[in-house]
Amino acid sequence: MPAQTLPDLTLSTLPTSSCPERADWRDRLRDHLLRLGPDTRLNRFLGWTSDAAIAKYAARTAPVALIEARVGDHLCGMAELHVRPGPWPVAEIALSVEDAWHRRGIGAALFASAVRAARTRDVREIWVFYLKSNLAIRKISERAGFTRIEDADPAMVSAHLGRSLAEDEAAAWNTAPLPVPVKGPPANLPG
Repeated sequence: MPAQTLPDLTLSTLPTSSCPERADWRDRLRDHLLRLGPDTRLNRFLGWTSDAAIAKYAARTAPVALIEARVGDHLCGMAELHVRPGPWPVAEIALSVEDAWHRRGIGAALFASAVRAARTRDVREIWVFYLKSNLAIRKISERAGFTRIEDADPAMVSAHLGRSLAEDEAAAWNTAPLPVPVKGPPANLPG
């Protein structure tokens, strides 16, 4: 049975820098992650993670946006968008939904919102990494058009959406003008 999105689900995208009215985002992220059950925590962090490690993660992480999912007053899920800046920006999405809220379409809604947030930042490629046993994120990412790539670790999957840097470089190589031959030594060498 496919999951149905809750009618009273609200998503809020919080910029994580220069947002004084939401300066408590690190505390909310930490508290949310600490409420995850053992299996959900394993899926979110790709391995066993202690409370102390989660607190340290929340204190140091630097997402460009944090997306909250709420049903009424209950914070039930979060997605983090991390972007590597540069001429070809690349993003990674990390998300989690608290155990009591699984199978209600919250993860899919968070994922779609994170993809939109990445696109507004002119991201060329979006990645998600997950355990092979995490069927929920597999289905969500495949429905969003992500391509699975087997990882060197047999327990892991990498999935991406968009053109890879290698494809962009190949396209640039094929369309670049040929260099004009120069007669004589280069200008900066004695001749």
